[in-house]
Amino acid sequence: MKNNFRLVRVIFDVVLPMVAWLLVIGSFVLQQLAETRMGLYRDLVYRNQILQSTILNPKWFWIYISIIVLVVVLCIFLYIKGKNVNYFRIRYLVAFIGTSIGLIILLYFYQSFHFLTFPLLVNFIMILFVVQFIKFVINIRVNK
Repeated sequence: MKNNFRLVRVIFDVVLPMVAWLLVIGSFVLQQLAETRMGLYRDLVYRNQILQSTILNPKWFWIYISIIVLVVVLCIFLYIKGKNVNYFRIRYLVAFIGTSIGLIILLYFYQSFHFLTFPLLVNFIMILFVVQFIKFVINIRVNK
């Protein structure tokens, strides 16, 4: 049982954050490649139209921001409620709040950014936000 938990912790502490950050870096690489490759540019324009008409519709941004703020408040409440305060909890909380603030800024100023892979970047940072939240909740459950 202890080994299974250690594997889960390694996955959530090491593997998933690395994958999420690689996705974010990949969006910047796609931006550079789209400037030189016309086919990739057309594909990104098509995917952006799909994303902006579905999940990245500006009508949803205030809902996303309010959900992010509620989750951050919930995490701060869980942190304060916890009896066992340690370095890892503080580290996870700071990383989670930093990711949340970055995501709120990107959503708030979404219309002012005009580079081609920005919708993909926002989606990848949303994935990073979910990974950070899961890491924080697992750490809270383990260190009761």
